Order: sequence, then C-alpha cells, then structure tokens
Amino acid sequence: MYTFEKLTVWHESLKLVDEVYILIRRLPKSEERGLADQLRRAALSIALNVAEGTGGSNRKSFASSVNVALRSQYETIAALKIIERLFGIKNEKAYDQAEVVGKLLHGLARSLKTDN
Repeated sequence: MYTFEKLTVWHESLKLVDEVYILIRRLPKSEERGLADQLRRAALSIALNVAEGTGGSNRKSFASSVNVALRSQYETIAALKIIERLFGIKNEKAYDQAEVVGKLLHGLARSLKTDN
C-alpha cells in the first residue's frame, strides 16, 4: 500500500472525482473540450497532487503539493459555480464533497506547517 492510500483526504478526493464525472455527463456536448475538461482536470489534480506529495523527499515538498491540491480544490469549486450559473446544473454532492476535501486539505497544510 502506498502512503497516499492511507490518507483520508485522498479517499475523499476520489469521491469528488466520482461526483465531478457524474456532473460532466450532464453538460452539453459543446462543453466537452471546455469547461468539462477544465473541471475534470481540476478535480483529478487534487488526488494526483496529494499522491505525488507523499512521494517527495521531505515535508516541504509534501506541503507544496498539498498547496497545489488546495488551489485545484478552489478551481473545482469555481467551475461548479460557473456550471450552475451558465447551465443551471447543480450537483450538491459534488459541491459538498469539494467542501469536505477543502477542509481536509487545509488541515493537512496546517499540520505540515506546524510539525517541522
């Protein structure tokens, strides 16, 4: 088992990816290469950066990857809001899951700063 597989935030980010993929199926085909692709990449980036960070050589490297994941979480939230505004499509589960992931990432980032 890899270190990232032991992290709650990684498992929760996978749930977010699931919800994002469900939402993307509801978008118009014209958004396949636009907003859908951007949302997909942002959500995937969270899980991938958490995983990548655990493979780093030190805490500073891991903290940097967690910060990238956190920025991708913000991007995911923004894309969800834009989709709701433009297409009237809202996925509460995706939004709520993004909030859960954000809280976990903030906590992880704090712990990496203070536990030097």
